[in-house]
Amino acid sequence: MKKRVLDKDHYIFLDKPPVSLYNEEDHEERKAEIDAYTTSLRTYMISLESLSKEHFSREELSLHLNLALILLSEEKLWTRTKELKRIPLKVFSSMVEEPLFELKKRQKHILALTLLLEPGIYPKLQKTLHFGPAEEKRTTLIEGKDHTGTVLKRRGGVAYILTNDGAFYKIRDTGSEVGTLGYGKKVRRKPNVLKPLLVLLVLAIPLGFYYNSLQKEIERTVIIKAVGEVTLKFNSFGHLVDAFGNNPKGRDYIERARFDDLSLDAAVGEVLEQAYISETIREKSTVEILISGKPLAKDYFHEGETKDRIVSYQIEAKINDNGSFLYTQ
Repeated sequence: MKKRVLDKDHYIFLDKPPVSLYNEEDHEERKAEIDAYTTSLRTYMISLESLSKEHFSREELSLHLNLALILLSEEKLWTRTKELKRIPLKVFSSMVEEPLFELKKRQKHILALTLLLEPGIYPKLQKTLHFGPAEEKRTTLIEGKDHTGTVLKRRGGVAYILTNDGAFYKIRDTGSEVGTLGYGKKVRRKPNVLKPLLVLLVLAIPLGFYYNSLQKEIERTVIIKAVGEVTLKFNSFGHLVDAFGNNPKGRDYIERARFDDLSLDAAVGEVLEQAYISETIREKSTVEILISGKPLAKDYFHEGETKDRIVSYQIEAKINDNGSFLYTQ
């Protein structure tokens, strides 16, 4: 596999007033492209709301730009990405030498830029972005409270915009139409924590003992045999409460794992990922997943992180749920 490390610094976003990038004559075409673009994002489970919550520095945005261009230039990898509706992160991480956990956090934004930059698909909307070779001179970015960019969606007094340096913001804007330039302050959520806090205080004492008992009660146990053997235990809320390896390889999986999501599906998926990353399982390897306790729904593994790992890594999974065999296909 060809390394693409040097290409990560090839381009940078350049400073240029957004109004100079805007051509009013292209409005209708740009508006149609925006509709197609946002529809495409949804097929990848990416929303403008989620993109607007991810805030990156100018250097990080330029890194994402280069990673998007690298992904587009790798035809087989990009085709695979479109099939999976996500980036094959292990392969991509090795190619560009970026940490896997960092790419996981950045994946939505990288995909959003990649889809936008695909040649010939959104030519008018692409003009929002302004970038060039890293050698080009540019002015210093001045951070401010106001943001300007092409309006991708509006709802009431709020607009979602794409700026010329590839950032997505949710701003307060009352007059701009989709496809035109929007200008305003970023929306900041100010939740009223007082009322929920009072309710929680009232309920805390009677519910506290009941909650603690449910938290400690083990509802399901999952044993994963993938050369290494791992045991996962889940409480009545379906949350992972204990994880340990039953042999040296299994303990290695647990030490490597990051259980950010404590659901059964995510936890099993994380163990499979660590088994694959450590190369103790490969394509066509057989993995046994033995589940005891409260039975799962028959279609539980038809989608989700476990299914994604099984399909992506092309492994043979045998899932036994209290004597019932569950299938992922």
